[in-house]
Amino acid sequence: MEELKKLQNKSGLLIHHWDTDGICSAALLYEFLSANDTQIITSTLHIGNYRLIPEIYEKAHEFEFIIIADIAVLKEDVLKLQQVTNAQILLFDHHLQDHIPGVLNFNPTLSGQNGDNFPAAAWFINDLLNNEINIFPILGAIGDLGAKIKKNKVIYQEISTYIDSIDINFSELLDMIELIDSNFKIQNKKEVENAVFALLQFKDDPKSILAYEKWKKHLKLLENELNRLIAQKPSYDENNILLFEIDTKYDLISAVTRHLALQTKENKEKTVIVINNGLFPDDVQLYIRRSNGLSNSKNLIEMARSIGYSAGGKSDVFGIVLPKEEKKTFLNKILTEYRDWL
Repeated sequence: MEELKKLQNKSGLLIHHWDTDGICSAALLYEFLSANDTQIITSTLHIGNYRLIPEIYEKAHEFEFIIIADIAVLKEDVLKLQQVTNAQILLFDHHLQDHIPGVLNFNPTLSGQNGDNFPAAAWFINDLLNNEINIFPILGAIGDLGAKIKKNKVIYQEISTYIDSIDINFSELLDMIELIDSNFKIQNKKEVENAVFALLQFKDDPKSILAYEKWKKHLKLLENELNRLIAQKPSYDENNILLFEIDTKYDLISAVTRHLALQTKENKEKTVIVINNGLFPDDVQLYIRRSNGLSNSKNLIEMARSIGYSAGGKSDVFGIVLPKEEKKTFLNKILTEYRDWL
């Protein structure tokens, strides 16, 4: 890819999302750039919050390029970043996102391509790099879509052919993703950043992921907490909407929302809203998921961002971080003014 090749012998910062797809995206980009004598520092954000953190603005002037991968950052954050650095900014993503002027935008949703062809940022990046299929885009895609990837016949055929060739089954891929994601779910930013390099070591022997003791210990903690959280009863159950409020120091809101949305046949037909009051001292996480897709996820995201909140999502899920004192007001908006978008 010519734009990345132009970064040869330069120094840069690679900011990536904290989940499996973000880590795999970073691994692909790091592997390509480091092979071309490029100096890269990798970093992620404060886990659970999609706003660029102050340290990035403070150090931005030290780099010749800044890459942001698998994070649909706010346009205003990117524009602010441009003001404090002369670095070339490159965005690699597959989430719904506006075109941002003055930066290099790599996103199939912006160029009108069929999103089904790029089920993850890592899949998209692997394609841009003209790589053969490997474990990174596969983990990224299944990390984002889980078993739903099987509905994409073309992509799933590629996955099946590859994993059969290295004697790995689909269930083992799901286990690998749980292990990788355990790093962000226990709120360990450093371990998320280290995971990029661990995966690069495991690339030629992916089964080693399943035996990595550090991640296995993380996962056991999370399994116990998840079971506690999904056993809770909803605080609101009206008009095909279920609302759950949880309190946990772990970043489990996505897993909790997914489990609850699929927990019963009745839940699958409803919109599930989960609020976590325990992750941040001053903010809350709010997730909305519907198993057969939200009516208008894009408008939800745009509405939340217009208020100034950190928000993102896809067709079936919407996530936001907002101040605790504004939780009730925003929730009321969702349940009244914007209910048709759920």
